[in-house]
Amino acid sequence: MRWNRSRVALLVLLAGVATVACIRLSFTNLPPETPVLTVISDHGSLSQPCTLAVSTTDPEGDSVAFQTAVSSAGFYYEYLDWTVYVASGRCCTLLLLANYEGSYEVRLRARDTQNDSTNFGAPETLVFASGTNPR
Repeated sequence: MRWNRSRVALLVLLAGVATVACIRLSFTNLPPETPVLTVISDHGSLSQPCTLAVSTTDPEGDSVAFQTAVSSAGFYYEYLDWTVYVASGRCCTLLLLANYEGSYEVRLRARDTQNDSTNFGAPETLVFASGTNPR
C-alpha cells in the first residue's frame, strides 16, 4: 500500500506487558517529471489537427495523465480535461483542433495516480489557418 501523506502508526509491543507506542511514519510521493512536448506538425487547418507527442516519467513508476492548456492571441489559458492514465515513460499522441484560425500557445503538465502534478512546461506555438495546410 502506498501513502502519499504522513500517517501515524500505532504499534503494540508484547514483552510480558503490552506497551503502546505512537510513532510518526512519513511516506512521500514525488510528482512526475515535467512533460516533454514534441510538436510533430505545428501548422493545421480548421479541418486538420496539429499533432503533438508527449511523454514523462514518474519516479515511482506510477501511471501518468496529461492536461493541456491552450491560449490564443496571448489571452487567458483554457484548461482542457485530463487524459486517461498511461504507463510512465510511454509516448502519447495528442491531436488539437482549433475553432478559429490564428496562433495558439500550448502548455502541458502531468500528474500521477497519487494526484501529485507538475508545473506546466514551456509553451509551444501552433498555427491554424483556414482552408488547406499552409506547408
